[in-house]
Amino acid sequence: MSVQPVKPALTESRSLHQLTRQDLAASVNLFQKGARSARLVLPALAVPGGLLGGALLTMVASYFRLPEAVQPASFLLGWAIALGGFWVWSRRQRALLAECQLECGSCHEPMLVVKRGQLTSRAEIAAATGRCPACGDALFEGTT
Repeated sequence: MSVQPVKPALTESRSLHQLTRQDLAASVNLFQKGARSARLVLPALAVPGGLLGGALLTMVASYFRLPEAVQPASFLLGWAIALGGFWVWSRRQRALLAECQLECGSCHEPMLVVKRGQLTSRAEIAAATGRCPACGDALFEGTT
């Protein structure tokens, strides 16, 4: 059996049945680099920033004795910014995962899985053993 990429761009000129351990490692590296990029870090910072900003606006509104309607509005604005940042972050992470994803040719299980915000890389295990961690089938030619 072989590993088949969802996006053939990772394999460049190789056919789908000639995937190598280097392709699996390249997929993991591409995802890890993308996860550290500003496209994912900045929306994640909007979550605590929105909550802190909303709390700060609430305190400023009470200090300057602004109308009572300003305090709940600033609190809700902070939550809206935080939830919006989380939504953008999760969409971008899913898009990055889809771009880097490889799957087993026999059981079609993904090689990259994100659980609780951390990458669980079946691809690293598959590259080391030559077998799919989910079904145990050989992934490369000559793997026994």
